[in-house]
Parts: sequence; C-alpha cells; structure tokens
Amino acid sequence: TEASYSPTHSWADSPGGNYANNRNVSITSPVWNFNGYTGVTLSFRHIYDLENTWDFGYVEYSTNGGSTWTTAASFTGTGHLAWTGVELPLAALDGQAGARLRFRFYSDTSYVYDGWHVDDIRVIASAPPLAGDLNGDGVVDGADVQILAAFLAGDWAGLPMGNASGDLNADAAVDPLDLVRLMVMLVD
Repeated sequence: TEASYSPTHSWADSPGGNYANNRNVSITSPVWNFNGYTGVTLSFRHIYDLENTWDFGYVEYSTNGGSTWTTAASFTGTGHLAWTGVELPLAALDGQAGARLRFRFYSDTSYVYDGWHVDDIRVIASAPPLAGDLNGDGVVDGADVQILAAFLAGDWAGLPMGNASGDLNADAAVDPLDLVRLMVMLVD
C-alpha cells in the first residue's frame, strides 16, 4: 500500500486512494485456540482518515469461530495521520478455543476520505506453566529433579520454583510421589 509503519506494506481498506461509499470490508484471522492461555492482548499501529461519526474502523472479536462478533474498539474521525500504537487487552478471549479477531471498515453513503491503514498486528498471551518445570526455564530436565529432591529433603530456602507447583501428580501435596512423576516425565 501507499502507507505503512514498518516496510513495506499494511492492511488498508482502499489502497492507493479514497474509499468508496457503502463499504463493509474486513481482514479476519484464522481460528485460534487460547485454551489455557491468559492475558490475550492485541497490539497494532494505525492511521485513519474517516468521515467523523459516520464511517468507522472496528476491531472485533469472536469466541465462537466467527458466528457472532463483539466490538472491542472503534475509530472514526479525520486527520489521524500520525502512526499510533494501540494495545487492546481482550480478556474475553482468555481460555477460548474458537477465538477470532478482525479489523472491519464500514462507510456510509456520503463523503469519502483516505481510509484506515493497520500495520504491525500482534497477538500475545501468557501460556500456562509447563508441569514439572520448577525453575521456569521452559524445559523439564535434571535441574527440576534437583529442585524437587531438595524440597522434599527439607532444603527449601532459596530454591527457584518459577511459576510452577511441585505437586505434579495433582494430589494436593508435594511429596515423594511428585519426584516419581517428574522422573516419569523426563523419561517420556
């Protein structure tokens, strides 16, 4: 397109000129599975030049694969020609298996402008902790066995437990059975 924040392109409703009247166009994500994820956040950069209060750029989300949509944010107005960053928390998508996002542009029957340009679209979320990863390094390995063994021996002070729990067999207790479970996880 003729405008982008980072080279060489962006999504635009009307590349190369003004948008037309009676437009309803969108760019839609595939279905994402956020099962077990939290803190889903959409970030992007944009510029827009739209007929104020009549033409809109909408950010919408779906929790059912796109059957229905909810507006998370809307943009309207003329002269927003400096690239602006937006960070949009989407807590409604936390844990959703059928999540989708879309950027939708709508125009009415009169007055046209340059439109909406969206760039650098990112979706981030926090993954659930890895069971058995007691030091939080993203790997279940011998270092985690040493941490659990030290804990079970009563040497708890100063051990890094990251965000994980030592209760690996989900029996509501950290005990030698968790050490056995961790060893099985390492072998598998």
